[in-house]
Amino acid sequence: MVLCFSTRYMAYKKTQLYLYGLLTGLLLMPCAIQAITADVPDVVLVEDQDRLLFAQAHELSLQQQWAEAESIYRDLLERNKEWPEPKNNLAIVLFKTNRIDEARLMLEEAVVSSPSYRMAQKNRTQLYEFLAAQAYGKALGSEQTSELPEMDFIEHIYQPIKVVEKVVEKEVEVVVEKKVFIESKPIQKESNVAVISSIKEQLLNWSRAWSQGDFEHYIQSYSDRFVPIDESLTLSKWKKGRKAKLGRGVSVQVTFDDLKIFIDDSTNTAMVEFVQYYTSPTYSDSVLKQLYMQKGQDNWQILSERVIKTL
Repeated sequence: MVLCFSTRYMAYKKTQLYLYGLLTGLLLMPCAIQAITADVPDVVLVEDQDRLLFAQAHELSLQQQWAEAESIYRDLLERNKEWPEPKNNLAIVLFKTNRIDEARLMLEEAVVSSPSYRMAQKNRTQLYEFLAAQAYGKALGSEQTSELPEMDFIEHIYQPIKVVEKVVEKEVEVVVEKKVFIESKPIQKESNVAVISSIKEQLLNWSRAWSQGDFEHYIQSYSDRFVPIDESLTLSKWKKGRKAKLGRGVSVQVTFDDLKIFIDDSTNTAMVEFVQYYTSPTYSDSVLKQLYMQKGQDNWQILSERVIKTL
């Protein structure tokens, strides 16, 4: 009888201790979870806040409160360097506040961030056309200023929300980033005579490669930042189309004359006009063509091109 009571008592104590431990664990669990996740940022929440900030900056831009809008756009880009939307809108703010070269570089970054982003491409095309017109007027000594293009702000962030899985590591590994500095060669200034000679030589190489169907040398005349006149085309699609046309094996001849070159020393750019003659077995034409070019490390490259009129 005593043995039976003792056995039941021991079983009762074990159950009591088990339940006590379980209850204690449940009570302490929120504290433990909070301690584990305290240093892990809530990325989704941060991105939601940044989207709201972008909307605020867009509203400030529409109200022409440039300084306030610029501050928010730059803050957003510190955390979201890959987003093209703040870059596009910041470029317009820079343009509106007469920082045109900074605006150009920012639009180029926007297109690089997302090459298929049509709005940034359209705005960059408008900016290049404005710069070309400015260079033309400056070369002619005209005091008339070109009409400022009306570039479009982007209203919303269209990037997908990141979902980050929180992982708690037992050991923290410290990684020291090794910075590699690559020395870049400065672009040397040339005299206007040398610039004209360089551009003319580049155009001769360009027309010769086109005539010979030599795509590899033809495409070297174009900058990686070239903007196709057809806004529906990305640079990659434009290149594929040109490669297909040059690779047809059709005998063509492309020549030019009446060359006019207008140089802007401050930006290492030039606006080039000439009459282009195109002849093939089935088609021929002559057009007045305009190129906007920039000096690279090795040669002058085409940033944009357009046909002004058919002659």
